[in-house]
Amino acid sequence: MNMNNKIASLPYPERREALYGPLKTEGVFVWDCMYEEEYALASLYKLDREVLRQMRDAAESLGRVFAKTVNIVRQADDALLLELGIPLAAFAAIRLQVNDTMPSPTVIGRFDFAVNNGQIKMLEFNSDTPTGIVEAFTSMESCVTLMEQWIRTLTVL
Repeated sequence: MNMNNKIASLPYPERREALYGPLKTEGVFVWDCMYEEEYALASLYKLDREVLRQMRDAAESLGRVFAKTVNIVRQADDALLLELGIPLAAFAAIRLQVNDTMPSPTVIGRFDFAVNNGQIKMLEFNSDTPTGIVEAFTSMESCVTLMEQWIRTLTVL
């Protein structure tokens, strides 16, 4: 039995610890629980295909609204930006357009949804947190380490 199957067969609390414990110890991923609530699951959540389609449609629609809003705010006068609570020091950054061909004003944005009684509700738009970058780096770092070990075993042969 490989390590992944061994972890998957553990009871849920032990599975969480096996997955997130080493990452927390290394200081890589320390937000598996937030505000004393489970934030990152230690198992897969099965989602109905129709609900997934609805979430994708909602994300695309909300993304278009977000993009239009960004363009309007970029062109706004200083009075509107101040009314929105945007600090004066941020005005130049808000009006900056990095790339005219970029289809979206964000690269790493993500809509978080909740489904309740068949209704999909957008909870928040995470456009400021690069969730996944730390995890992807750590995964790649682990892959490189494994590949280096594998290469060393080949050179010994």
